[in-house]
Amino acid sequence: FGTLVEERIAAGSMEVGLGIHGEPGASLARLAPADAIVDEMLRMIVSTEEGCSYLALPRGERVALLVNNLGAATPIEMCVVARRAITALRSVHGVCVSRVYSGAFMTSLDMSGVSLSLLRLDDERIARLDAPAAPLAWPASATPAADAAPLPPPELPSGAQTRHVPPADATTPPILSSEQQAATLRAVRAAAEAVCALEPLLTEWDQKVGDGDCGATLQAGGRAVLADCASYALSHPAAAVAGLCYSVSRGMGGTSGVLYAIFLSSVRAELANASLAAAPTSAQMAAAFCAGAQAVGRYGGASEGG
Repeated sequence: FGTLVEERIAAGSMEVGLGIHGEPGASLARLAPADAIVDEMLRMIVSTEEGCSYLALPRGERVALLVNNLGAATPIEMCVVARRAITALRSVHGVCVSRVYSGAFMTSLDMSGVSLSLLRLDDERIARLDAPAAPLAWPASATPAADAAPLPPPELPSGAQTRHVPPADATTPPILSSEQQAATLRAVRAAAEAVCALEPLLTEWDQKVGDGDCGATLQAGGRAVLADCASYALSHPAAAVAGLCYSVSRGMGGTSGVLYAIFLSSVRAELANASLAAAPTSAQMAAAFCAGAQAVGRYGGASEGG
């Protein structure tokens, strides 16, 4: 309390093998994905190299795995680490993970990170680990399921797969000329780039009245549009809007993503129903945008001035 924070670790770095009270670690390493960090930790624990030899594990050995929250790791981070540790111990090191304990066993205030511990098991040790225990901090053991292939996702109904930019109707001739298509693409790109550039301001505004994720959400949508727009069916206005809807749906999360998808889907439907033979007029575009706004109000409950 009241002490200065010691900045001994450069940004983007982490310590490996440090003590529970913040003593310097055995080594410095660059920040890496959780799976890579867990793999390196296990490699060090079971290494037989000179100067290591902490726990040589022959293949087929039974072990208990303890994943310890050093103090400030989140539940989802703990689950990610435990999942990778179990997978790597089985597939890489060839040992049988018979018991798993995950929780806050040895902690320090606000200490980010995890530690891994392995214990060789025999029937006697398993019986003692499984014996009833009163301390609230000692969780019931999880016994991992035997190695099995992941359950496959159910097959989608025919035509339900939408992991691609919607194409134009091949039976209808192009509605927009090449020049109009190029102009549309430039406008779409400029709008998406502007949204991405406004992320800091949008975030600042949302931090004052919301949960602060508006900027990042809209930026994600803008990036999806920039990634997909070259594949939009720009020759057909309704199909081009369908492409925008696809990008927004896959790129944006939260309420914003749903509402923008509803808006664009309704705009597309209105343009499709207009049976366009040429570029839509200002009045037709206004009608399409009104249809989108009305759909947002219908499904979202919002109304003008409400």
